[in-house]
Amino acid sequence: MNTYTANTLIALTGMFTQTANGIAIAPTSVLCRITDPSGVITDLTTSLTNPLTGTYTANYLASLVGIYTYEFIGTGSAQVSGLSQFFVAKATF
Repeated sequence: MNTYTANTLIALTGMFTQTANGIAIAPTSVLCRITDPSGVITDLTTSLTNPLTGTYTANYLASLVGIYTYEFIGTGSAQVSGLSQFFVAKATF
């Protein structure tokens, strides 16, 4: 699990592949769903980039200390890229 400092812009990445052979595939549409440590869910759609087929990135400003969960959700031929987590620690300065 990656660790970041509070109030840091975090680049999240999701990858969509075919289960059988691991080849990258492109969903029809994608959103990045983030659940913060307090349970609040944020769906990012407009800040997503698609640098490679099947790869999506989103920037997120994490302000609460604790564990965040996120997933990239697609529609069409690619549904979900997988659930991931990261930890945000209090700034020490």
